Amino acid sequence: MEVICSFNNFVEVKVPASAQAADLHSKKEAWGVCSYRRPFLIQFNAMHTKTATTIDEQIVILKERNMTIPNETKAKEVLLDIGYYRLGFYWFPFEIGYPDKNKREHKFKENTTFDMALTLYYFDNDLRNILIPYLHRIEINLRTKIIGRVNQQVQHYKKRLKKHSFGELKLS
Repeated sequence: MEVICSFNNFVEVKVPASAQAADLHSKKEAWGVCSYRRPFLIQFNAMHTKTATTIDEQIVILKERNMTIPNETKAKEVLLDIGYYRLGFYWFPFEIGYPDKNKREHKFKENTTFDMALTLYYFDNDLRNILIPYLHRIEINLRTKIIGRVNQQVQHYKKRLKKHSFGELKLS
């Protein structure tokens, strides 16, 4: 195995064809251990050979796919700040094949502009910022209720175990 890159507990490796054919965990994946001693999953079929593109190349790609970019300077700043692939989730609804995910040609509908996708991104971001405090309270309330219920069950089973004499069994 040859390590291609390692970042924040994610490791991408090249694996020989013989190892791919071996029945390790399944024919698509095998378990390994990274430098942090935490298990990581190697996806054999998920390796990509795409190369990085510059911001100018990304703008050319978007234009070739029929997206109108009225202000290229602003688009460059946005792509540097937010990123091409993150924005890709927001221009998906403007693609010709939408909502079919399987037969995507990555061509945009007529009159699609960069600002339309950016507006959708900002709307999603603002909505998330409005909802997060409330979702946080709901999450804490739910966790508290789950912990209380689990604690009741543990206490119940401790009482049942104490009724049956198991000798020196100590439960704390």
